[in-house]
Amino acid sequence: MPRFFLSLTIIFFALPSLASDIDLRYRLQWGNFAMGDVFASWQLRPTGYQMQGGAISAGTVGWLMRYQGEVRLEGQLAGDRVLPDSLFLSSDSRRGARQARTLWPGASRQPVTSRLPELNLEKVIPLDETALAGINDPFSTMLGVLRQMQQGASCSGQFEIYDGWRHARLTLYDLGETELVADRPWSYSGAARICGIASQPLGGQSRKSSWSEEDLDPQRIRFFVADLEAGLPLPVRIELRGFLGRVTVRLDMERSRL
Repeated sequence: MPRFFLSLTIIFFALPSLASDIDLRYRLQWGNFAMGDVFASWQLRPTGYQMQGGAISAGTVGWLMRYQGEVRLEGQLAGDRVLPDSLFLSSDSRRGARQARTLWPGASRQPVTSRLPELNLEKVIPLDETALAGINDPFSTMLGVLRQMQQGASCSGQFEIYDGWRHARLTLYDLGETELVADRPWSYSGAARICGIASQPLGGQSRKSSWSEEDLDPQRIRFFVADLEAGLPLPVRIELRGFLGRVTVRLDMERSRL
């Protein structure tokens, strides 16, 4: 479950850089069973951005896989570049509680992280922190992707990301366009672009991780981006194929403030 929520935060805490305050609310469901909620509040300005968000499990399935997470992010916008300044992440699950705070000081953009607890190298893949200079956090990376989509480009690209615990390589694929039909009274209906996402661990992941070649399949995690009011390209749906089958996350159009 924590790994699934990480996949969601990579996608759902990203917005284009317009001067506005935006609140997003997403609902996670396995069929008709509630699994949890993801939420984020953004303050977006021409030269910078701030975000506070979180994820929490809910319903019977969520109770069995208890999870709660928090994220706080600040960064700068410099031309086409998205530059994080600080990232705080915390999570609490059946595996225990932990937190990480990362800063990107100076021109080298070499991230510096303090963790509680520290990485247990007997349980995780070694993390080479000297190889992280210039690598952004996942939220700022996806913010950059949506900014390029706002300019008419595709979502395709390859990026390395670092969240204070893990280093990974993400590959995004443009899978074309589709017409979404609202399958919930509060969900989005209309045109959307489909983007597939594949990941490869580079360090910090659990040695018992279920990562496999299937994670390189761009159809395994698909997110749907639509232009909403004021021309904002936003993720309105995500579909993830996992051990539970297909889990769907939908933007709650009624509870979100765009």
